[in-house]
Amino acid sequence: MKVFDRLNSPLPATVGITFLLNLLWSQENHLFGHADRFTLKLDETPVPKTEPPRVTGYADVLSKATPAVVGVYTAQVVRRSFPNASNPLEDFLRRYYGLSRGADRSRVEEQKVPAGMGSGVIIAPEGYAITNAHVITDQRTGKPVDEVSVKLSDKREFPAEIVGFDKATDIAVLKINAPEALPSITLADSAKLRVGDIVFAAGNPLGVGLTVTMGIVSATGRTDLGILKDPGAYENFIQTDAAINQGNSGGALIDAKGRLVGINTAIYSRTGGSIGIGFAIPVNLARSVMTGLIEKGGVQRGFLGVQLEDLPTDEGARTTGVVKGSPADRAGI
Repeated sequence: MKVFDRLNSPLPATVGITFLLNLLWSQENHLFGHADRFTLKLDETPVPKTEPPRVTGYADVLSKATPAVVGVYTAQVVRRSFPNASNPLEDFLRRYYGLSRGADRSRVEEQKVPAGMGSGVIIAPEGYAITNAHVITDQRTGKPVDEVSVKLSDKREFPAEIVGFDKATDIAVLKINAPEALPSITLADSAKLRVGDIVFAAGNPLGVGLTVTMGIVSATGRTDLGILKDPGAYENFIQTDAAINQGNSGGALIDAKGRLVGINTAIYSRTGGSIGIGFAIPVNLARSVMTGLIEKGGVQRGFLGVQLEDLPTDEGARTTGVVKGSPADRAGI
């Protein structure tokens, strides 16, 4: 570390006029004559005789992690009624006498209509996978879709069942029906993630197949973004500049060691394309929700039932309302 003084070093004055000019210059230019001090941090580490090996790619790391990333495809079953072939006698009786020789024998056919697509990541070789709740639910009704299938990076396709979903965190769990063990990913501790860490977003953007983009962690603990619309929504996002596009929802955010650190969920964009502001659910939160869905069929959360007013101080709380029948109401608050 070196300390520099902002002191002007004048040249030796040999004649009076030179001294006078220097004095006038010092008086007119206020950048000179101050004695402010400042500190600069300079890297004085000696250059090593042998340079450490340089990282030229992450192919080996990603080749182990990305087989666990899948494309998720959903469909709705639509039931439609079609009249049977016309019977001339029955048409005559119905038209002129309001009579019919039997019940109206219209046939009902079921048709599968594609509902959407997204991404998912297998977290257990038994076939359990995590995706976003909005990937496997009807956006109009909020109900789960009728059918779900997944496609692996090796092009194998399997049907999947919805184990459960949690709208408050936008997490859903699938059970892939495969005859053998499936590739799964290792989970990291997302609490240890830091701004600047290298991450990769892997998924199925626009249905083109497995795609990986690279970036860094731009921020952690992003809240109050309004991404989740559920009344009880809980937002705690990792922000990244790794490109996330439509169809990446539910895909994997992977660290430089090939471990899962987040579930890609949303982007901020006015055009619908990536502008480098993407958001992922931390894997610690996703894991907690997943465990509740698998083991208990839902997520249990504490609920007090009071409405609080924002105060200019961190001490105390002011209650503005109590939900009828809530624990707070029963306690007499």
